[in-house]
Amino acid sequence: MRANEVARLQRDVNSLQERAATLETSLSAALEAAKQAEEALARAQAATTTAGGTSAGGSQTSTGTASEGGAGGTGIVSSTLNLSRQFAFIVGVQKFGTRYYVVADFAQFLTGDAAARAAAEAGEESPPPNDYFIKNENPLLRVIPVQGPTVRVKMYSEHEGVDTDGYYLSFDRWYRIYSGDRTVGPITRDDMSTDGYWLTIRSGKITAMEEQWVP
Repeated sequence: MRANEVARLQRDVNSLQERAATLETSLSAALEAAKQAEEALARAQAATTTAGGTSAGGSQTSTGTASEGGAGGTGIVSSTLNLSRQFAFIVGVQKFGTRYYVVADFAQFLTGDAAARAAAEAGEESPPPNDYFIKNENPLLRVIPVQGPTVRVKMYSEHEGVDTDGYYLSFDRWYRIYSGDRTVGPITRDDMSTDGYWLTIRSGKITAMEEQWVP
């Protein structure tokens, strides 16, 4: 391995260790924010119903959700957020009752010329190894509710390596593996890639996830 590659890997390791320490502190705050947002929304809906603005099965008046926080903080995504394919690192997942929340760190997964330019701008090897470069300049963590336990997660990592065609897990099953349950394969928590996921978000909720496997 070339000396510059060793140096690059060491910088990546140091950066990840520092970020892990920061995210560990931020995660509890993000999950508490999600719980508070859910409780606030429930109170607002109850108040609206009492006032006659909404009835069960009727047309609901929009009560809004907590807005995203500033850079470096945590925020609940807007209920109007729609993204067909957003790359993100999954910082944590929490279950409140029957609802799931993902804490995501949005980033840019670049390939080709865009990856080469971004790597050069960052002072890294360009073109980058394996023709991809991840650009992550905004430390904001976003708390995103999951549409439901049956949301499909496409995976490529396996206990024995990688399935290049991919396979699907329900979010509930993925969550149990992510949480460390070793009885619900085909992978364990240790086998899961930490390279990020592509999220599909509709009306502020995750409706699909796809693992980004990299060599």
